[in-house]
Amino acid sequence: MNKNKQLGFTLVEILVVLSIIAILIGLLYPALRGGIARAKKTTELNKIRQVGNAWSLYSASNRDRLMPGYISAGVQERWDVAWAYPDETLVPPSPFFEEDTPNVAGPWPWRILDRMDYSWEMLIDYKSQNWPIEQLVEHAEVVAQEPAFGYNGYYIGGFWETSGHFGDPTLKYSQVLLENNQVDNVVARVGSQITKPTETVVFCSSFNAQQGVYRDMPNDTLGSYLAVPRILANVTQWEPTAEGIKVFAQTSPPLGRYNAMPAIYFADGHVNDVSIYDLADQSMWIPRARDLPNTPAYDFSHSE
Repeated sequence: MNKNKQLGFTLVEILVVLSIIAILIGLLYPALRGGIARAKKTTELNKIRQVGNAWSLYSASNRDRLMPGYISAGVQERWDVAWAYPDETLVPPSPFFEEDTPNVAGPWPWRILDRMDYSWEMLIDYKSQNWPIEQLVEHAEVVAQEPAFGYNGYYIGGFWETSGHFGDPTLKYSQVLLENNQVDNVVARVGSQITKPTETVVFCSSFNAQQGVYRDMPNDTLGSYLAVPRILANVTQWEPTAEGIKVFAQTSPPLGRYNAMPAIYFADGHVNDVSIYDLADQSMWIPRARDLPNTPAYDFSHSE
């Protein structure tokens, strides 16, 4: 017996083993990364479903009226409406409606957060922020302005501002001119006006964008409380291209977190991730969109 025989691995054997491990990691990493992305997308879809369910509860408790997308401070004052934090203090601009007070209650989140048990963290957790509950009031404007999901508020529920000498509440796009010279209201204010609920976008993951081309957007890109269709009134806002999404104005286009496909809550209550190319269809955003003599519903537009 050779008592001098050494036990262990040679340098060549170690290098071979390390090479095999590296190859296996290279093969498994894409699948692992894809699995993580799918898990995050599933979580995102669950969250947008919770937001949509709260939106439905709002309508159910308001005689089928749809939640407004935005209410200016002047309209809130005229309507004498206000919303509250969990501690029952009022969300600005209530109760004084001073001009220099941020309109935190203007965007949609504070209208339905009470129907979500004030789970405001899930609206902004894409930011990877860990704000304690006692800092809610401090960050309330961020919750209002930059949630993960934008609301199709121009055409669902409506965008309310004051106008005229007396500051009358005015619903944007309630009196528009179509290409056939017909005057129409293209805003759905009650649920029954959404005639194709399985195809109508209510909430969509979106982001604040300036003019330019966007691609491979980071998952922590700042969200927007609005989600805007490809054509708003008669102005093209964005277009899907092979290079990414091309933006033509300051707007809030769809954003595909985790798998490049925006998360959508539809009016009938189902959720899905949808291709940006499919979302270019105007009839998915505007319940009153229809074929006109020279324009298909896909490209539906109207006067400002």
